[in-house]
Amino acid sequence: MQEAPAFDYYYGDESGQFSYFRIPRQLVTDEKFRRLSTDAKLLYGLFLDRMGLSAKNGWYDKLGRVFIFYTLDEIQADLNCGHDKATKLLVELDTGRGIDLIQRVRQGQGKPTRIYVKRFTTGQIPPRSQEPRDLPPSGSPECGKGAVQSAEKPQSRVRRSRSPEFGQTAGIYPDLNQTDLSPLEPSIHSSTPPTAGRWMEAIAGERLRIKLNFLIFAVNSAMRTWTGWWS
Repeated sequence: MQEAPAFDYYYGDESGQFSYFRIPRQLVTDEKFRRLSTDAKLLYGLFLDRMGLSAKNGWYDKLGRVFIFYTLDEIQADLNCGHDKATKLLVELDTGRGIDLIQRVRQGQGKPTRIYVKRFTTGQIPPRSQEPRDLPPSGSPECGKGAVQSAEKPQSRVRRSRSPEFGQTAGIYPDLNQTDLSPLEPSIHSSTPPTAGRWMEAIAGERLRIKLNFLIFAVNSAMRTWTGWWS
């Protein structure tokens, strides 16, 4: 019987090692947040984290909107900055002179200011991205016009020297097995993926070429056999 693994305990501050502050991705990638400083984005992430505490405490106004309390002293302590820097970050996020991600409402009479944290998304459809670039053709970069022309040349040919017996077909199959199917390879002709129609046209052309080879071989063999009978 296998021995059960021995799991250790959490000690000291290890209990908080899986707690993280989350910064929305759009604050970093979206063009409308480019002018927002990195510290202001971090402060917005702290505000979002404080929203969970507001929900537990039932901090809602008459309209059902959630608000938080985050004093200026707490911002200075958490971001390790001075009074002026903390005030500047609030202005960056605030309504009016800022980007309008928060709204501060003073309560007066020594009460802390309410901070309403707004959504960073607007529900608007983002502008359409540019069309994706065509994938480069596979293979060697030296594959140019000459390589394409040589690849388009049919490689299967009817052998000149064959057995005069018309009934023997052993010479036919080696040529068919060596038939070059390179016209069906999309990476040689174009960097764009072929459509279904282009695939069907290529397959039909290849089948026609094989049938013509069969016909030419049959005619040549019949002519040689017929000449041998009358000679």
